[in-house]
Amino acid sequence: MFRPLLGLLALTLILAACPTSPEPDDDDATAADDDDGTDDDDSGDDDDLADDDDVTPAGPPNILLLIIDDFGVGAASFDAASPCYDVGDISVDPALPTLAGLCADAHVFDTAWASPTCSPTRASILTGTLPHQHGVLSPADGDNRLDPENTWTLPRALDGADAGYAMANVGKWHLGGGNEDNPNLAGWHHFAGVLQGAIPSYFDWNRTVDGDTNPISEYATTVNVDDSIAWLNTLEADDPWLLWLAVNAPHDPWHVPPKELHDDVGLADYADEQRTTPWFVAMMTALDREFGRLLEEVEARGELDRTVIIVVGDNGTARGAADPVFNQGRSKGSLNEGGLHVPLLIVGPGVVPGRSEQLVSVADLFPTMLELAGVDVEAARAAQAPDVDLFGQSLVPLLEGKEPAGRDHLLVTSLSPGVGSLASGDAIRDATHKLICHDDGDVEFFHLAEDAFEDSDLFTTLGDLDAALVPTYEGLRNDAEALLGEPTACP
Repeated sequence: MFRPLLGLLALTLILAACPTSPEPDDDDATAADDDDGTDDDDSGDDDDLADDDDVTPAGPPNILLLIIDDFGVGAASFDAASPCYDVGDISVDPALPTLAGLCADAHVFDTAWASPTCSPTRASILTGTLPHQHGVLSPADGDNRLDPENTWTLPRALDGADAGYAMANVGKWHLGGGNEDNPNLAGWHHFAGVLQGAIPSYFDWNRTVDGDTNPISEYATTVNVDDSIAWLNTLEADDPWLLWLAVNAPHDPWHVPPKELHDDVGLADYADEQRTTPWFVAMMTALDREFGRLLEEVEARGELDRTVIIVVGDNGTARGAADPVFNQGRSKGSLNEGGLHVPLLIVGPGVVPGRSEQLVSVADLFPTMLELAGVDVEAARAAQAPDVDLFGQSLVPLLEGKEPAGRDHLLVTSLSPGVGSLASGDAIRDATHKLICHDDGDVEFFHLAEDAFEDSDLFTTLGDLDAALVPTYEGLRNDAEALLGEPTACP
């Protein structure tokens, strides 16, 4: 499955003349790399490729979760000639061969929802619950944060089930503002990254390692991968592991990455331009190459064929870089599709490649990763957190080519006045329609099956709504209120 991908990664890195990143001064960030970062034997024998696809290694797989910051479906083509997500004629279309190679072998989810801002999405993945359940309704700050010591989290569930996984969280945490919210307190065995949200500079930022914070003056995306590799190299060869890698890229501040990590040789420093697309593309290219370097290290350890890789965006693309098919006011921070609809792809041993239209929430990744690790999700919940009402449903049956349980609705609640007024309210959708109940009393109602970019609002007033649509509207409103346990702002 992965040998053609690694051959492509090696070729990409050679053509880009991309050297292995220098070792950071901090011992915790030291990565054990060889000079060229490639494995000349990865191309393997073509006769073995079909067999590789069918082999499911004994024992639980490793799990590598990549969370890309501010990355919606409008930017997730990866390859213009064969797009992973094809949303039409777009301007944000960087060539990302690492992600494109993964997409070619992956199970791709075409209808995945996150929250419109980053912290609620991260909390949902970590807990399997929705924002109105875990309480993180906007970018974490003050009282709006996760309580790490009193929350049933993914690492805590794995340890509680004696799954035997080594677990690290690397990169952006953003579920609390200081060491009192350190990821180690949420059950992670190791953390290396930034506790807050955006960093002031990708070249000068504060890096926390297991509660100890120090300034660092090295490129953040490279350091995240170095930290991941350094942690992997502390593990025994047969230890199953879970690596949560949440990069800051391509979140602002917009910048020019190190020259060996991108192709736009004439790109000048960002200077408050209205359109940020060139810097967005350069930052994504850098991320793609560095993630490729991480996958090469996993391959060098002999573990790629027993590693399940999950790639997901945490919310829609930022407004300055947003795909023009999504109105600029309906991108990151909004409850429209440009804020909620994110790429999600899963590839690895036992995963049947294909595409799915099933309604998927980022909260589904919590039970999915537990089941991949061999944990009985319901038994673990009953034993460890009987009061938790999981919204997430495991995607493993679908990944294995079996009939999924499925769901009728997706729901997101958001309260983000600092990001934009559109992000305050509730959004619910079923297979065909979507209803947004804004806290200010505004209502939006769309037929997504026919209007994917929400160009035609079906709602003016309830009295003017087409009689044939009233049952659908009322059904969505009532279902949202049943899930929330309280009224929405929709009439």
